[in-house]
Amino acid sequence: MKHSQIMMPSLEDIRHAADLVSPYAIRSPLLRLNLESDDKEIYLKLENL
Repeated sequence: MKHSQIMMPSLEDIRHAADLVSPYAIRSPLLRLNLESDDKEIYLKLENL
């Protein structure tokens, strides 16, 4: 079995892909969860709003 090498995308590739999907992608809110204990920061990604 021959193994193929996986190429990492360049920063230019990533930016180009972001430009292609940006008209269709909707930014959903990111909210901090306020809990009694403040020792950890928990954020919620509210995809269904």
